[in-house]
Amino acid sequence: MRLLAVCVAFAAWASVAYAQVPANQKWSTIRTRHFNVHFTPRLEAQARHAAAVAERAYANLATELVRPRGIIDIVISDATDVSNGSATVFPSNRVVVYARPPVDQPSLESYDDWTVLVLQHELTHIFHLDRSRGIWSAAQHVFGRNPVLFPNYATPSWLAEGLAVYYESRFTSGGRLLGSYHAAVARAAAVDHRVPTLGELSLATSRFPFGESVYVYGSFVWDDLAQRHGAETVPAFVERSSAAVIPILLDREAKRTFGETFTHAWNHWRDSALKNVSDSAERSRPFVATPGFAAVPEYEVPQGGRQILFPRWRDDSTIVYAANNGRESQGLYAAVLGRVPGRVSRRNSLDANSVRSDGSVVFSQAEYRDRFHSGGDLYVQRGGAAGGIAGGEAERLTLGARLSAPDARADGEIVAVQTIPAATRLVRVSADGKRITPLTAASVDTPWTAPRWSPDGARIAAVRTMNGASEVVVLDSAGAGARTIARAVAVLRSPAWSPDATSVLYTSDQAGSSQIYTVAVGSGPGAADPSTARQLTHDRGGVYGIDVLASGRNADSVRVASTVLRGDGYHVVVWTVPRASIQGDAWSAATAASSVATSSAAIATQRARDPRWNVPDDTSRATHYSPWRTLLPTYWSPSFTEEAEGRGTVIGAFTSGVDVIGRHAYYAEADVNTSNGNVDGALSYSYNRFINPVLSASLQQYWAYSNITRAGNRVGDLERRNRLLRLNATLVRPRARTYAALTVGGELEERAYSTDPGDIRSALDPFYARIHRYPAAVMAGVFSNVQRPTVSISSEDGVVLRASVRQRWEKGTQAAGRSAVGIASGYKSLDLPGFAHHVIALRVAGGVADSRSPSEYEVGGVNGSSLEVVPGIAIGSSGRTFPLRGFAAGSEAGIRAVSASAEYRLPLAVPSRGLGLFPFFVDRASIALFADAARASCPAGAAPACSPSSEDGPTLAAVGAEFDIDSAIQFDVPYRFRVGVAHPVRGADYASASALSVFVTVGGTF
Repeated sequence: MRLLAVCVAFAAWASVAYAQVPANQKWSTIRTRHFNVHFTPRLEAQARHAAAVAERAYANLATELVRPRGIIDIVISDATDVSNGSATVFPSNRVVVYARPPVDQPSLESYDDWTVLVLQHELTHIFHLDRSRGIWSAAQHVFGRNPVLFPNYATPSWLAEGLAVYYESRFTSGGRLLGSYHAAVARAAAVDHRVPTLGELSLATSRFPFGESVYVYGSFVWDDLAQRHGAETVPAFVERSSAAVIPILLDREAKRTFGETFTHAWNHWRDSALKNVSDSAERSRPFVATPGFAAVPEYEVPQGGRQILFPRWRDDSTIVYAANNGRESQGLYAAVLGRVPGRVSRRNSLDANSVRSDGSVVFSQAEYRDRFHSGGDLYVQRGGAAGGIAGGEAERLTLGARLSAPDARADGEIVAVQTIPAATRLVRVSADGKRITPLTAASVDTPWTAPRWSPDGARIAAVRTMNGASEVVVLDSAGAGARTIARAVAVLRSPAWSPDATSVLYTSDQAGSSQIYTVAVGSGPGAADPSTARQLTHDRGGVYGIDVLASGRNADSVRVASTVLRGDGYHVVVWTVPRASIQGDAWSAATAASSVATSSAAIATQRARDPRWNVPDDTSRATHYSPWRTLLPTYWSPSFTEEAEGRGTVIGAFTSGVDVIGRHAYYAEADVNTSNGNVDGALSYSYNRFINPVLSASLQQYWAYSNITRAGNRVGDLERRNRLLRLNATLVRPRARTYAALTVGGELEERAYSTDPGDIRSALDPFYARIHRYPAAVMAGVFSNVQRPTVSISSEDGVVLRASVRQRWEKGTQAAGRSAVGIASGYKSLDLPGFAHHVIALRVAGGVADSRSPSEYEVGGVNGSSLEVVPGIAIGSSGRTFPLRGFAAGSEAGIRAVSASAEYRLPLAVPSRGLGLFPFFVDRASIALFADAARASCPAGAAPACSPSSEDGPTLAAVGAEFDIDSAIQFDVPYRFRVGVAHPVRGADYASASALSVFVTVGGTF
């Protein structure tokens, strides 16, 4: 199954080729018993730590799972401000770790050591996915590490990711099963009756919590099974599934292992979760005060859900926040209490927005610096008239500074978090962004986050993580005099000062879910007594991202804005808190001072770093990185193709490879036609070491066939052997909102002709008796600025422009041929009813070549892609420059061509569910009404560019409709399937087109 192999291969390659691995940098390697750890100079300390941690994680897993084959490569990368990792067993066992600690991702913040957590998780994938037994092992002895021969790759992501979360929590003292966030997501879903079925869990879902649902609920499945049937059944299932002839029959294998199916186990857990919230106070109305807790929910901002982060008070009646509501691209929103919130401006990423007194907003957003590096920088949007919320163009303050979580002081000075290799620290940034001053030391063991200025601007409250616990710390404006005022073996986040600056409010999950706490700042050095912290809220789903209004409605209370978690995502809620509950006077200065004496003993009883992971860092010699071992081919795959009109079966094989940091990549294929012995082949290579350009070379030979007719009857075949050498250099400029690329290169094409039977060639034009060689110079470019919101059915509000020009010469003659093709697509969203925007989409393409061009343009056919169901049988169509639905490919041909398409796309439904455990998931459905028109022509005297059968025909046109399904095969791999009907309205008789035609294809229209 060649396309399936390519599909799995793409998913595996993406973890390396598109995982922010800076292949342009200098790399070194540390070798241990089971690993090669690759790193850049600034990450050597982290790499040595990772090497030791990886061996410990390997030993942990080896006590329950069968060891994977061969050396595992680990890449430590610090080219992005994202905390993540990835693993693949194709083309070899590989792990990529982003070194940045997860200081701003609630689901990942329960950890002692980020390196421990991520490597225990990713190595679980290697152990799980690499395991192959039975027929799969036998097939791998023949075909190598072919991606379709790993049975556990065919299982859904909820199974694989849930297993990895289960083991990360089993072998560390952190992990997501032990943290509060996954439990909060499940509890909020249960309260709102939104707990999904197993068929609704997919990486491709657009339903909250999006792809994270496979981690949340998948881990609960495994944990529940392990608790009820014994931990030994988990590795037993992995062994059984690794030999399953049909690995997608999950319930059958689960029944044989656990005595119950996954479906039954899930329903058991789901019913328990629903019963737990039904039998508890969790189902209380959201705006009823909880006895014993001071904060009272006062108001909820309408139109909440999905992702809403970091609410900030603009004034006493307006809250701003960053959000992704699914319909629009993520952005800044402003909510005047009592009104529907409005979108203010677009954001590349979701982070805090600090509003200054003049209405300007200081914020951070992610941006690419080049192909390999991305990170956050500070921007400011100026206020509108009368101090209104800023909505104009943003001015960039810093470049490449890797800053996030900014908070602006009244005089414009900014405190922010700066990402450095494998760590974060606090910095102070001048109002114009030109001066950045570190406030805290940089340490891998002590990441900082969430800084906030005090109301008078003299102090900073922030969070640091150290020794297995989180602390709320107060520093002066220069970063000195750090005092810990709250500490817990929990996730502490979002400190915000009380209006009188005598206390700090923050969120903590120390009681099992994230709630608002308050603690007095105190007056002495050291840590405050934990007993002085008071819990203010008890919300069913948890409270996140708080901000305190400087001036309350009255002298007795203050308002606190926060997000709370519900079954459909986050909502903004305003709480009323009595001032007496948060004033430092509630704890006298004597109490605050005496806490210094007792805090050391209290902290000593709290857990420090997990002693199981106190492993000495690796000290072996580092060597220069060599790509060759990971570049060697590790698999091959057969290919089968049937030539049209009974011209034989083409059989062959292909292989590919890419080194572990993505500098080198290649593809090789050879095929032979069993009928006539003609050989096709391809060899391509790309070199990716420079930021720009990407260099590539390819060599290809293929045979093309056309009919030779006399008096309308086929008398033989014209066979054309093409040999093509290409050398290209591509300049790429990725940005968060735009993408641009320019390719320049050269080609050498050779064409030789023969006939079957051979004796009819003499009757053809002498042109076909010669070998023709065409050197060429090529230039191509692309630009795009389209948007694609989470639940969109189409690209929106932008254009995609493509153009290419080719100058050809024919060796041995003075003839030259020029050709040019341009394609422009435009999209405009309409804010009409539906789960997504309606979209008007237009596409225009044109091509022109002179009479010496050796190729024609073809009009007709359906634009899309194909999916090989079984070897040699595919559904779909190929990509076309001049598509025309309702007409066959090649309905017209010529050296001049033009086509135009117009579509009205409207959303239909968003089921976001699969068919039980059948490996097909349907997320969204939409309808497109279209009109296509196209024409190709050959002026008189255009030979030899135009074939003898080419005519100057009419413009062809058709109308029709498509039903489009955004889905996922193999549970999680996204595809768009299109079923359409087309009716020709012009040129049907000329092209012998049916009055009504139905088509099925894969991929987008344009």
